[in-house]
Amino acid sequence: MNRPIREIFDPLEARDFSRQQREAFELGRAWLRAPDRQVFRLFGLAGAGKTTLARSLARLAPGRVSFGAPTGKAALRMRQTGCRGAMTLHAMLYTPKFHKDGSVSFVLNLVDGPTLDAALIVVDEASMVNDELTRALLSLGRPILALGDPAQLPPPDGAGALTDAEPDYFLTEIHRQAEGSPIIELARRVREGEAPRHGDWGGVRVIPRGVLGADEVLAFDAVIVGRNDTRSAMNRRLRAALGHGGSVPGVGEKIVCCRNDRTIGIFNGEVFHIRGLGRARARNTVKLDIVSEEGGAERSVLVRLEHFMGGALSVKERRASQHFEWGYAITCHKAQGSAWDRVLAYDESACFGEQASRWLYTAITRAREQITIVR
Repeated sequence: MNRPIREIFDPLEARDFSRQQREAFELGRAWLRAPDRQVFRLFGLAGAGKTTLARSLARLAPGRVSFGAPTGKAALRMRQTGCRGAMTLHAMLYTPKFHKDGSVSFVLNLVDGPTLDAALIVVDEASMVNDELTRALLSLGRPILALGDPAQLPPPDGAGALTDAEPDYFLTEIHRQAEGSPIIELARRVREGEAPRHGDWGGVRVIPRGVLGADEVLAFDAVIVGRNDTRSAMNRRLRAALGHGGSVPGVGEKIVCCRNDRTIGIFNGEVFHIRGLGRARARNTVKLDIVSEEGGAERSVLVRLEHFMGGALSVKERRASQHFEWGYAITCHKAQGSAWDRVLAYDESACFGEQASRWLYTAITRAREQITIVR
C-alpha cells in the first residue's frame, strides 16, 4: 500500500510543495514502482523546485541512489543540497587508461563502476549532458531521473540529448521562496522571447554599455560574458584596475579551475582566491595556495604559467599540473551549474544565433539576489 504523500516528504517540504510538484511526485513514484521506460524526465523553470522534488523521489528508490552531474561544480552543488556522494558523470562512467607516451584515454567502466548496483541514477543539469555521456548512461540499463531546464544553454559539444525529448512532467509554477522574484520574472520573459529593456526593478537592472567603471564591475560576485575574446579583455582590464600586471598570479587574485582534480577536491568552473605563492621545481610553474569562493580548506596547486599567458603545452606538461585561468570574468558556459548573489552579465547573446535567448536566460538564472545586464 502506498504511503500518503505527507508521510514521505519532510515536514517543511510537504508544507511548501506546489500542486505541480505533488502531481509530478505521483507520476515519478508510479514510474519508480514499475519503470516502463528507462528515463523519467523532470523538467522545470528556474525556481520551480526540481532538486527538492528529486530528493523526495530518491528516498523511494528500492536500493542505492547515485547522484551525478555533467560538471564538477554542478556535482558539488548537488552535494551541498543534500545529494550525498554526487560526482561528475565522467567519473561515474569512465576509468582512466594511461599510455606509455604519457597520454591518457578513458574507457567506459561496465565492470565495477559506482553505478552498476544503483537502483536509481539522478542526473542534474541534464541540459548540459552531451550525446556521448547520454549513450554511456543508457548503456548501464539503470533507471535514470533526469532533471533539466531546456531553456538553458546546451553543451558546447552537442545538443542536450537528455532534454531533447518531451518531459514526463514540466514544472512551471515558481516555488514559494522564489515567487515574486524580479530575477525569476525576467528569466520567464526572456524565455518567452522578450528582450530586456533598460531600467531598474530592484533585484534587476538593465543598463547601457560604458556606464560602469572597473571598480563598480569588481564589486559584483561574478562577471559573465559570452565570447572568450571578451573574457580575456575583461580579465586584463580588471587585473590592471587592481594593480596586477604580467602573467604571474598574485596574492588576492581570482582564478577559475578549468579541469577537475578529485584527489584534492577542485572542480571545473569553481572560482578560487589566491592566499599564497610558493616556488615550484618545474620550469614555468608556480605553486598557489588557494581557497574556494564556496569556503572550505586551503589547497595547494601547481599551475603552469602558460595557462595565464596563453602558451601551448604538451599532454605530459598538462598532466603534471592543474589547469587554472584568470577568474574575474568567465563565460556563460563556464558559469553553468553555479550561482552567485550579485551577478553582472554583459549581454553578448546575439553571438549565439538561435541560442541567443537560451544564453541570456542561463546568465540571468546564475543570480540569486541581483542581476545587472549590460546591453
